[in-house]
Amino acid sequence: MRGKEIITTRQLIMVLLLSVLALKVLLLPNLMAIVFGRDSYLFLLFMLVSDYTILILFLLLIKRYPGMTFYQIVELLLGKMLAKVVYVLLALFFFTKCCGLFQSTFVYLNENLYTTYSIFVFAFPFLVVLVYSAMRGEKCLGRILECTFPVILLGFLVASGVGAMRADITNLLPFFENGFDKTVSMASFSYWFGDYIILIMFFGRIKGEKHFNKKILISCGAIILALVAFYGIVYAKYGYNTITHTNAISDLLQVQPSSSDIGSFDWILILIWDTALFVSCLGNAFGFIFCVRTLFPKLSQVGMAIFLAACIFATCYAFSFNIYSFVEFAQKSLYIFSFGVQSIFPNILFLVSFVRHGKTTKYAKDYFGSRQASGEKI
Repeated sequence: MRGKEIITTRQLIMVLLLSVLALKVLLLPNLMAIVFGRDSYLFLLFMLVSDYTILILFLLLIKRYPGMTFYQIVELLLGKMLAKVVYVLLALFFFTKCCGLFQSTFVYLNENLYTTYSIFVFAFPFLVVLVYSAMRGEKCLGRILECTFPVILLGFLVASGVGAMRADITNLLPFFENGFDKTVSMASFSYWFGDYIILIMFFGRIKGEKHFNKKILISCGAIILALVAFYGIVYAKYGYNTITHTNAISDLLQVQPSSSDIGSFDWILILIWDTALFVSCLGNAFGFIFCVRTLFPKLSQVGMAIFLAACIFATCYAFSFNIYSFVEFAQKSLYIFSFGVQSIFPNILFLVSFVRHGKTTKYAKDYFGSRQASGEKI
């Protein structure tokens, strides 16, 4: 039942940390400031902690069903038909992430470096590299992160440090000025979360190391605190003017209150963060291909990568390559789907694992053993 090991614990941690960071340091601080004001970083903490509990559930499932893939666990607990439905929904979840990351990369470049940048000039090399990387298999993601993630993390920390030097902590006071009336509005930002869903690709395929769970939980807990601190710095620096800043991470580095351009010293960070967005998009592309090929194993990796690239381009074309139209769609329509996949489903799966099967390992061996004995391919 064990899948082929494809990633180390260190690489998995980098995958998870990048998933947490990639989309949350650009437009999201602006969007949350519109709804929550200067308390946005506190509401962000609530949402990140909620996501963190899903990570804990996934790690418990890995421990409870050692060596099993995520599909095998879902099939064991919910049955073949529901497992297929779940994987269709997961594929759609990854696809929507790819679309958001693709458009965010274009807009971030266009607004900060190349003001006359054509979408077609951008899309062709982006999607070609995406397809080529996807052809190399999931191990490619780990290798890319080995090279890029330290630089990405350094860029994030430098931006936070520079911003902190010019921040006014009094802009964060008083806490919860407007109370908790808008707590329910947190659901509308679900699209930007669900970062640990990408973990489903690596169930039963991770090279086991000592203190596996502890390393992941400590690393992800640290990045949550760092991200909340980043939001606090943004709001401490800009106060209510945060709603005018749509590229938070690069805006923190600006020494003058003007839009960044090629002459600004923050262009290095802009290129670093575009790399982060691309690698995150690649991770979600692997997630999409993984889900589809789990359901249809005869499909080729190359064919699925090309199909995905075409679908990303077509979907973004339908939104006129306008990230703000896509954001509006994500906040008003997509959030229900996102919340269901990333929060409700993992909790249901974990609950069923306790209600239905106490002796999980023995039950799994009996279940899959009987199917193999009948000649069925597992």
